[in-house]
Amino acid sequence: MPFGATFAFGATAQDSQAAPVAQFYVAWSASGGTINGAGEFTAPSTRDTVTVTAVTPTGVTDSTTVIIAAAPATLVKVSGDAERIIGSRLALPLGVRVDGNDGLPVGGVPVTFAVATGGGSVDSAVVVTDGAGLASMGATLGTTVGAQLFTASSPGLTAVTFAATGTRARGSRRGPAR
Repeated sequence: MPFGATFAFGATAQDSQAAPVAQFYVAWSASGGTINGAGEFTAPSTRDTVTVTAVTPTGVTDSTTVIIAAAPATLVKVSGDAERIIGSRLALPLGVRVDGNDGLPVGGVPVTFAVATGGGSVDSAVVVTDGAGLASMGATLGTTVGAQLFTASSPGLTAVTFAATGTRARGSRRGPAR
């Protein structure tokens, strides 16, 4: 759950013959954040792992774990810009880090990599950030001499652009051999 988000927990009960119990009481508690008597949980404003517990008057207990995470806020370029020979694979992958609204990396965020100009290619379109908030993708330049652009984007975040300048290999010719 993101910081400060709310969620309404509920409970069902069965008797010893596995028949549903229509009316019963439950007390709620949470190891972090707040939860009221109706089971309405409000996440804390920091990253945390919270245990939400329900207890009946007879001592029957059940619990669940809630992971509190920052909402993704920014994409930060970490690798991938450089001049390269047209048609060649980039030596370093296109790489980004997703930071949360608390300034720390966020894992589990889908990032889409794409070719913007130059006709190159990326190995795959979507990568999910790892536990360190990182996503990377291999890419190959197109055959266009000059500027070639790739992008990384994620819903709700400002996209990042990677720039490369495609050049001819040394000793290559522009036209037919004479």
